[in-house]
Amino acid sequence: MVLRAPEWAAPEPAKAEPELAGAAFRRARLAAGMRQLDLAEVAGVTLSTVTYIEGGYVPALAARERWAEILGADVDELFPILS
Repeated sequence: MVLRAPEWAAPEPAKAEPELAGAAFRRARLAAGMRQLDLAEVAGVTLSTVTYIEGGYVPALAARERWAEILGADVDELFPILS
């Protein structure tokens, strides 16, 4: 007998998608050769801010554009759930 989780226990797509943005942001940071602290210092924010974004937090448009500029990436690449 195979036990499966009930349908209601499956993660909602909306809850899983922000992780995609966090993962893309992290990949861009690593590709730029930066630690979280390095990126925070360059951006003038706290380390917690970078950690939140890598965890799936999606900042306002102006901030997304600034992050893309700092990391040398496209906004849609950093935050793919919004494209």
